[in-house]
Amino acid sequence: LPTPRPAGAFIAPDDLDETLYDSNTGFGLFGTSVFGTRYGLNGPLPKIDNVRPLCMDFYKQGFCNRRGPHNQGCLFRHDEIEGKGKIETGKVEVSWEVEYFAMEAQGKMNKAGRTLAYSDISKAAAEWAAKRREELVLEDKVAADTAAAVERVTAAAAHAAPPAAMPTPPAAMPTPP
Repeated sequence: LPTPRPAGAFIAPDDLDETLYDSNTGFGLFGTSVFGTRYGLNGPLPKIDNVRPLCMDFYKQGFCNRRGPHNQGCLFRHDEIEGKGKIETGKVEVSWEVEYFAMEAQGKMNKAGRTLAYSDISKAAAEWAAKRREELVLEDKVAADTAAAVERVTAAAAHAAPPAAMPTPPAAMPTPP
């Protein structure tokens, strides 16, 4: 199996510009126009695939149940090699309508859209408006009843006998020094 080879030792030429390139590795220095390149290469650094080693359990048995640190799963590469491993299940293509219906059935859709028709929304709005009108009428009735009760009490108090003279309050107590 092909594995990535090490880049090899870099031997800096005499005419290497050390303000642009690192003399030990040949990589472009950060903040310069050649950052992300290597001396002698025309373009950016090539991407190396398949850096992780192959999982031998998966290679030999076709499945792997190893766990890495923090219970995160196997850290090795799981490639299909010579027909072993990664069994293809015949996944059926599902149209967007079916997916949308499934999301709607599971209650994952709560926005008005294709889920609610315009007539449903307008009917709900009309019901809410009627209910709110009833609440406002009741609030106005309560306010009118309260105002009438205050007027009756005020009129009754005006026709009642004038209050007796209020006694004078006692002199203020002297405060202790």
